Amino acid sequence: MRHFKKTTIFRKAGTFAFIMVFFLVSAAAADYPEDVLKAKRSVTGHMIVSHIDFLASKYCRGRETGETGMDVAQKYITSVLSGTGATPAGEMGSFFQKVNLKTVSLSDSIHLRIEDHINGTPLIQNAKLEWDYLPIYISAEKEVTAPVVFAGYGITAPEHHYDDYKTIDAGGKIVLVMRHEPGENDDNSPFDGRKNSKHGTFMAKILNAQEHGAVGILFVTDPLNHTDLSLAGAGFLSGTDWPSLRKKRMKDDEDLRYMKFEKRMRIVGQDFDVRIPAMHIDGKLANTLLGTGHSLRTLQEEIDKTMKPRSLSLTGKKVFMEVYFKTEPVKACNIVAKVEGSDPVLEDEAVIVGAHYDHEGKNNNGQFYPGADDNASGTAAVLELARAFKNMETKPKRTILFILFTAEEKGLLGARFYVDNPLFPLEKTIAYINLDMIGRNDIDQMGVLGKYQYPKLFNIIDRINKKTANFELNFNVDEFIKNSDHFPFMRKKVPSIFFNSGMHDELHTPRDTVDRIIREKVEKAAQLAFLTLWETANLPAGTDLRK
Repeated sequence: MRHFKKTTIFRKAGTFAFIMVFFLVSAAAADYPEDVLKAKRSVTGHMIVSHIDFLASKYCRGRETGETGMDVAQKYITSVLSGTGATPAGEMGSFFQKVNLKTVSLSDSIHLRIEDHINGTPLIQNAKLEWDYLPIYISAEKEVTAPVVFAGYGITAPEHHYDDYKTIDAGGKIVLVMRHEPGENDDNSPFDGRKNSKHGTFMAKILNAQEHGAVGILFVTDPLNHTDLSLAGAGFLSGTDWPSLRKKRMKDDEDLRYMKFEKRMRIVGQDFDVRIPAMHIDGKLANTLLGTGHSLRTLQEEIDKTMKPRSLSLTGKKVFMEVYFKTEPVKACNIVAKVEGSDPVLEDEAVIVGAHYDHEGKNNNGQFYPGADDNASGTAAVLELARAFKNMETKPKRTILFILFTAEEKGLLGARFYVDNPLFPLEKTIAYINLDMIGRNDIDQMGVLGKYQYPKLFNIIDRINKKTANFELNFNVDEFIKNSDHFPFMRKKVPSIFFNSGMHDELHTPRDTVDRIIREKVEKAAQLAFLTLWETANLPAGTDLRK
């Protein structure tokens, strides 16, 4: 991920700049009642940085979900919210929404066995875990025995007149498929050129195999564009990076006690609609399955050259797959407060402002990651916004929810849990504003995502910004659309905006410290969010920001 290009919007100094700022502030002031302006001014960089200072301190130990540092952060946040007078909006009259998470790790009940017949004689090969195969993190927990078919890339794409399943019957079979897509390094590939299209993900291929009746799926790295076909070369995104295996390999290292072996987490009961076991296998094992008459490379070359499937049945071969994980519960909570709306009709609608308060814990040297920008900055801003709205004499017409999400760094799990278990109906949630990393880089620049997805909501922000904060808005953050807590809301069709000040070298390191936070910038960003919340919460009845 690249840094934002640092530019400055104020090119001139002196009297002209002073006059322009004076008129901008005066014009902005004329648009809001004094009570609103007073509340906005109460959102200060000094208070925001004071919260960041604690959340990024050694007491919170990097705020890793499920660890003791997160408990300390929770107590601090709820103490601040109690002090603001904001109403608890969690479960049972508390500030908490319990998020049902579990760790997922390898168990002893994970096996892959290949049965072949040579001249009528059965030949059994027990594959070796970690060397020959590994289960994929999103695999279903199940055991199956079935014949095997090779299904190319495992893609069905009618819009491209391409279907790897067209010439084979995958019903009741285990399918062997290559990763990625035809023409992966071809700019002219119909599958979004060099980008991975929607058909190229593990999830898409698993669900497509299920739709064609497959009872299991084996992935292998495609050889034309990737030289390392081993499991070690599969990479983190393969879903086969199991910390317990790394810990086992490092068991004799003298620094083992300092090392971090981050556990994979899932939402309890969320299976992604995956009903079949899924594994990633080594390239040599894949070629063994294909047999002497075929090679993975040759088959891929033919597919990529003709854009026609080369799927085939692997006669005489059966595979046994068994996947059962070891799981443990994780203590995790979203933190939720509210300021109730003043309008007897519109109070039943809500605007949400949120930030994730978790971070990455520590590194392999035992040093904790402070996470001052990521995302103590957004969390601190939400706390001060809650204080400002609660202290107002004139309350907004709609209810405002203030949510601090857990487990964002584990895969947006807190936000994903919330949208599936909302404390306020999503159909009455008119907007979500996400604050994630708002305190670094150019003081006069802010990244905003949502301009193209929700132009009505963006136009509100754009108009306010031009009158007040006067940030140069940067839209490069669109590439991070799936990387923060706004994404689960967007998937549920809740209009969402993402504020982010951009990447920096200190991200996810022990150097993301409070002294690097730009106080004036977090103040401007939080005040911009305040006015956005105010205007959005006071939009006329019937306003639909989705259109």
